[in-house]
Amino acid sequence: MFRLLLTAVALFFSAMTIGQEFQNLEARMTKPFYDKVKSDSITALKFHSSQKAVLIRAEKSYISLNLFNSAMNLIDEQKIKKSQKEVYLGEYIQDHRIIAVTHSFAGRGFSTLYAYVYDVNSKKLERRELSKTPIDKRLGLFSTKKNSEFVLDKDSETFSIVTTFKRKDLIQYSFETFDAVSLEQKYVQELQRQDLRAYEILDVILNKDGQLEVFGQFIPESVQAKSAADASHIATLDIIDANGIATKETVIEKALPKGVKPIITESHIFINDFIEGDAGNGVNQIETLIFDRENFTLDERLVYEFDDAVYQAFFGKQRGERKKKKRKGLGEFRINYVIPSNNNGYFVLAELKEIIVIMTGGGLNGMGGTSTRIVYSDLLVFHLDNEGKVVWADHVEKDTTGVFAAYNAFMSDGRLNIMLNGGKNYDTNRNGDRNLNRGLFEGSALYRVAYDTNGSQQIQKIQDNSQDYFLPRFGSFVNDKFIMISDSKSRRRFLILE
Repeated sequence: MFRLLLTAVALFFSAMTIGQEFQNLEARMTKPFYDKVKSDSITALKFHSSQKAVLIRAEKSYISLNLFNSAMNLIDEQKIKKSQKEVYLGEYIQDHRIIAVTHSFAGRGFSTLYAYVYDVNSKKLERRELSKTPIDKRLGLFSTKKNSEFVLDKDSETFSIVTTFKRKDLIQYSFETFDAVSLEQKYVQELQRQDLRAYEILDVILNKDGQLEVFGQFIPESVQAKSAADASHIATLDIIDANGIATKETVIEKALPKGVKPIITESHIFINDFIEGDAGNGVNQIETLIFDRENFTLDERLVYEFDDAVYQAFFGKQRGERKKKKRKGLGEFRINYVIPSNNNGYFVLAELKEIIVIMTGGGLNGMGGTSTRIVYSDLLVFHLDNEGKVVWADHVEKDTTGVFAAYNAFMSDGRLNIMLNGGKNYDTNRNGDRNLNRGLFEGSALYRVAYDTNGSQQIQKIQDNSQDYFLPRFGSFVNDKFIMISDSKSRRRFLILE
């Protein structure tokens, strides 16, 4: 019955994509420019209505703004010195302005929010203090990297900031909402919770009524009981507006996965995780938890065990059959993207974590050694329907040199597009799957791997990386264009695909 349901869903998705022919993206490169910042860590690439683009990079000690014209040629640079404990939260476009928001906890006893306003026409930059709130001196930031969440409501032209502070037995939240045009504070709400452990915010949702819904979890036992193996977990949904805060809670068997963005619909919250195989060696199932958003109860738990096709794509036919029979796992995976598709389903993309052992030289005494490093290589791609059921799964081999997520993914023309670097001379493996892995002495190339919702795969080789090596993970898909930057520090380029 389950297979019949998946077949029916797949046929429906196939009908949705009939007539959508696969087309290669056209590529063009901009002129090189000298980059004073010399940082690959792109925070955002924002386009103004005039087709001017602003490249934003938030590093440890500064924020950099680079302005480009419609041809992506550099026309202005700004560099903002941050205070020691100033954290970048987010940015948005408002008319001719780019507004970047930060949070500072530099002075004991005060929490300060700032807005850096950059005018793309006049090329002028100013800093405005949004709010300065007295804070109990016994409190500290919940996390120096993730102490605040920034949420923009384009419909009501407001933005909200959720800031979290902690003490040994106390967690305090501050919810502030501002007018996105005037930057004036509209309202502020505060919430305190006593005697919590391991609290974390999983997502901040903006509902259709303009309210904030903060989705999180915690362990309610006291600090002294934190080593208890059977500690229960509580999922929370705090609903905030100008009138106050309403809290909903539900008990869950185990902690929800960290760093995995939930899919939010009007009626439900979907969150995905992987399950370790019984025989070890990593994951062999994907789990979907479905929360009823209105009553905030855990409605359903779905588990999909990886099928033969996934095993054979990873290990080859014979070895894959043996691994599947023994219920062996595929290794350790990290979910990078959860992307809604155009028919109310969604894609889940995850990267394989590998530990590489490197032999080190012996030196004068002839004593050798080893060192290890972590790289992220092959991809798992899942498509789930609007009930959280897995419709299909696939495997993509790619370049294994990256120590960070080395790809980007976005939806365009009803397809999931994956931008990544791989081997220059890609081929097919013994299962007939495309092998984008890079050989030891092989050059690299830039690829686009595209899927329709029926699971049909198409591959476009964009170019060989002979002079410029582009970084898809820092790219941005805006105005039907995917734009990424090269890794050269002296002669930066942009590659534009459309």
